[in-house]
Amino acid sequence: MTYTALTDEQMPLAATITGVFSVLWGGFTAARWVPRGAIIHGGLVGLLYGLLVLLFGRLVLQEPIALLALWRITGVVLCGAVGASLAPRPRLRRKQ
Repeated sequence: MTYTALTDEQMPLAATITGVFSVLWGGFTAARWVPRGAIIHGGLVGLLYGLLVLLFGRLVLQEPIALLALWRITGVVLCGAVGASLAPRPRLRRKQ
């Protein structure tokens, strides 16, 4: 972000859009690998992402955990599930 022409007011929006895209892509990718339970796997990708960002903010940046952070974790779980619902499912092989 240092080398872009974005202003300080635009950076949180750019970071949010990047995070949402990352979680959607992660959920999409996770769902392509599993034959069943794709939405659960996508939601778990979102949960893992949200918890890692929360942990990073708490430990490295020394930011307190706020109620807004819990709402954002709910949002990333939903984004992961949506990304998973958009992914094509692998075909199941039937035993012959």
